[in-house]
Amino acid sequence: MNQIEEVRKRLQHVDAIWVAGKWSFHFKSKKFQSSLFEELAKMEQLGKPVLLFAQVPMLDGNVQRSRRLLLLGLEQSSSVNEEYQTSNQRLLELTASRNQVDYFDGSHLRLFESAPFLNGDLIYFDSHHLNEVGLTAYAKQATEAIESWVESNF
Repeated sequence: MNQIEEVRKRLQHVDAIWVAGKWSFHFKSKKFQSSLFEELAKMEQLGKPVLLFAQVPMLDGNVQRSRRLLLLGLEQSSSVNEEYQTSNQRLLELTASRNQVDYFDGSHLRLFESAPFLNGDLIYFDSHHLNEVGLTAYAKQATEAIESWVESNF
């Protein structure tokens, strides 16, 4: 399935567009970067506000192994792979020249302070995807900012 074509079919039926991704992977491709820029311009022409979500902190190591070690009583932490920050900065730069495209950086939310854990619970599924616990915490901590974006666009 071509995701871009599927989204294009539905654009007339939505009020806003939210886009998230593993930008550290996708931005390695110059073709992807130019395609994203072109798609954002098309979305703007439709008059649809767009919210681009920064990539969540990407971790090095195996988060499931960290969980097992914690269950054994061994303190374990994962280091953050800084590559995601460079990509988030590039994403921010892309939004600067767009009128109806905004950027939300949730990578600084409190839930990431002791990643991959929050209050002893694992919040990551793997190195770059949040699990249900992490998604719930992210939503709770990001609600105010996202509601503000919605109010300012509608």
